[in-house]
Formats: sequence, C-alpha cells, structure tokens
Amino acid sequence: MLAKVEEKEYCKLHVHYVAEPSNVTNTREKILKDIFNESKKIAFPGFRKGKAPLYIVKVKMKDKIEALMKREMVAKAYDEVLFETKIRPIFYPEVKNVRLLDSQFECNMIFLKKPDFELKGYKGFKIPKPHVEKTSEQLTEELLQTLRGNFSENKPYQENEFIQTKDNVVITVESSNVDLSKENFQYNVGAGYYNEFDNNILGMTIGEVRDFKTPEDVNFKVTLHSGMKNILCPLDDELGKRAGFEDFTQLRNHLQTISNNQITNYEKQQIMNQLVARLLDLHKFEAPEWLTNMEAQQIATQSKQKYSSLTKEDQEVIMKQANERVRLSLILDSIRQTEPEAEFSEREIIDIFKSYVEKAGKDPDKVVAEAHKTGKLNGIVASLQHELTLEWLIDHSEIVE
Repeated sequence: MLAKVEEKEYCKLHVHYVAEPSNVTNTREKILKDIFNESKKIAFPGFRKGKAPLYIVKVKMKDKIEALMKREMVAKAYDEVLFETKIRPIFYPEVKNVRLLDSQFECNMIFLKKPDFELKGYKGFKIPKPHVEKTSEQLTEELLQTLRGNFSENKPYQENEFIQTKDNVVITVESSNVDLSKENFQYNVGAGYYNEFDNNILGMTIGEVRDFKTPEDVNFKVTLHSGMKNILCPLDDELGKRAGFEDFTQLRNHLQTISNNQITNYEKQQIMNQLVARLLDLHKFEAPEWLTNMEAQQIATQSKQKYSSLTKEDQEVIMKQANERVRLSLILDSIRQTEPEAEFSEREIIDIFKSYVEKAGKDPDKVVAEAHKTGKLNGIVASLQHELTLEWLIDHSEIVE
C-alpha cells in the first residue's frame, strides 16, 4: 500500500492511495468466487440454471463485479490508511477519482480528523456548591399561589368593597394629557397605566370620583363605575381536588417533589457549567474551522434562523458558541476514549432516553421512532452522551459546601 498524506488545511487530510496489486488480485478472486456461487441460482441465456461457465458469468455480471470491487477496495483503503496514519477521523472520508484496472487500484480520499491535544487534569476538580436563592419550601409556596390564581374566581364588588391590586375595574379617565383620557376603560389594577396612577386609585368605591396629580404634573379625574374581585381558591382539599389530587396534602407533597427536583436540576446544571468552563480553560487547542462553521450553521438552524442572514455581531456570538461546543465535544470524546467507564453504547443511551420519555408520560417507542424518522435521534444520542460524560466527571469531582 502506498499512501501520500498531505494536511492542506488544519485537520483536513488529502490522501492518495495506491493498493498493492496482490491485494487487488486476492479481492477480485474472492468476489468472483462469491458471484459465481450466486450465479448458480440464475439461468443465463443459452445455459441451464447453475450451468453457465465462469467466463460467461464474468461478462454478464461485469458491472456488479466492478461495483463490488470498488466498494471493497475503498473500504480496505480506509482501514489501511487509519492503521498506517493512526488518525482519528470525523465522519467517513470523501472518496474521489476511484480507478480500477485489472490488478491496479487507486483513489483520493479527504479525511476530516480530530485535532491532536493533550488531556489535562479532568478529574478531581473542587467545585463550590451553587447558591440556591429559594428553598424548596419557598418554591412550593409559590407554586401553590400560582395554582390558587389558576383556580380563582371573579366576583362583582359587594357593598363597601373598594379597589385593591389585581382587581378588574371599569373606570372613566379624564386627564390633562388627552392621550391618557378614556371612557369606560376596563383596567387590571397594578398593570401600571401611568406613573403613580395605581397608587392613587386604591381604596376607591363604586361611584366615587377622585382627582389627583402625578409627579410629572399630569392631572387625572377618575370615576369608578364597577369592579370585580379576584378571589383566590382557598388552601384546602378543594384546591387539591381541582388540581387532580385526592386532597390538599397530596397536592402539597407533589409540589414539594417538583420543587426539590427544580433545585436538584438547578444545582446540577450550575455544577456542569463550572465543569465545562474549567475543561475549556484547561484545553485551549484550536478547533477546526470547518467543524466550527458546521456547528454554527446548526445553532442558527435550531433557532430557526439562517446563519448567512444574521448580522455580523450575531454571527460572531454564534461562532464563539460553536467554537466552545466543538472543543467541548472533542474533549469529552477524548475522555471517553481514555476512561471506558465514561463510555456508553448507543443502545444504552437510547434506553436512558426512553426512561426519560416514559417519566414524562409519553410513549418511549413512539418518540424514538419519530426522532429516528425526522433525523433527530443522532443528535439526541450525542447530546445525552455528553451529558452522561459530564455526570461521570461530576462523580469524580469534589463538591465543596
């Protein structure tokens, strides 16, 4: 085998491959043998099934033999180049100028390869535990208040009731600023119609007229015609039942679990962010431009944008993000090659993905089938592979309180 290798562009290798004649001859003999055995099931014109001689088979199935020869020799060329050069390719190479004549075979291949860099102390990081602003109890209370609002009722003002924040009122507004004047205006108190406007109408009762001036010397005359109180659902078993639970205790326990998961996921994401930042800071190698460009196009597409249509500033932001993603991907890939425990098979990753989907209440087989059909499954597998590698690194780091 003769292979001329030139790195004409960073991490892009141009290879001219010439096979050993004996290799070509041996490959042809094997293919001819397989084709001849296959031909025994075929009745060629002038011959009974399985009785056509080899020279007839070679003539009648010439195109198939040549196609199989080229495919087999290209595969052998790929394996031999990897063995000789020890490169780590990305994707299958582009193959051009394939020439096959008797015992002679040659072709050109363009390999996109991973850059060479040295892995540095990726285990044993000391990472500060992220600060969480709200406790799970506080988050649970916020979720309960949101539910109370979702199941609230609007009731008309009763006698002696007055305007409070979040009430829905019908008012007439007369102002020295003509643009602010409105008749029978439906307004949600607290929406901030104008500076200090809301504070000045709090406490008004039906039929009341109130005059006031704001700090900007804008005069208002407001008449309250009617109002609706937003009555929050009480914190009782009825709220639990409306939300689909047996009672309030079961509802609260469910929301507590959600809050705990939110905090756990937040802490995990913040730790991962710190870990990623340290990995990128430790490994400052140059990412291949062609790979970064591909990733930038992908980021733009995911945002439903066309990269070429973005402003120069937006392109620079996406390109920086793409460069970091590519470098991180290459670092994690090298870690997996070094640490077998951090490597998961595609089958294992798909099973993990299915478990996530099932927990979300969806049909895992249906979701995976749809992802495969739309071409998104490979991206999901790659993303989960990176996440699992980062989780492995977290397990081999020290989280400092």
